[in-house]
Amino acid sequence: MEIEFSKEQYNSLIKAVSIANWISSSIDDEEFANSINELQNLEQYIFSQNEKFEANDKIYMEPELKEYYPTNELEEDIAPMLDNYDDFVFWEELTHRLARRDFVDEYGEEKVSNMDPLNRMELEEEFLVKYSEEFSTNGIGRLTIQKK
Repeated sequence: MEIEFSKEQYNSLIKAVSIANWISSSIDDEEFANSINELQNLEQYIFSQNEKFEANDKIYMEPELKEYYPTNELEEDIAPMLDNYDDFVFWEELTHRLARRDFVDEYGEEKVSNMDPLNRMELEEEFLVKYSEEFSTNGIGRLTIQKK
C-alpha cells in the first residue's frame, strides 16, 4: 500500500507524529511499552522520508545512532501546542480531582457510587463550576495546603 502526501501534508504529519511520540514517551508504564515502541518505530519511518519531502530543515539523521530526530525548528513549531495541551490538562485535572474530592466528601463514597449516573453528573457539576470559576479568576493564587 502506498499513501501520497503533499509537502504541506508531510509537514503536518511529522508535527502530529512528533506530538504523539512526545506525549507517549512521557508515560512511564510497562503496560504501554509495546504501544510506545510502535509509535517510535512509526515516527522513525515517517521521519526517514524527510528527503523525499525536502524537510531537512525539520528532520535530521544522527549518523552514529542511525536514528532520525526533529530539528530545533520542528520542536519550536510544536512547542506552543504542547504547552497549551499541558496547560489545558493541568487545569482540567485539577478542577475535576478537587471537585470529585469535595463531591465525595459531601455525599459519601457509597452514596455517590450508588447514584444514577445522570443525577451524579448534575450534582457534581456544582463542584466543577466552583473550581472552574475559581481557577479562571485566581489561578492557583488562593490554593493552599492546610496543616491538620
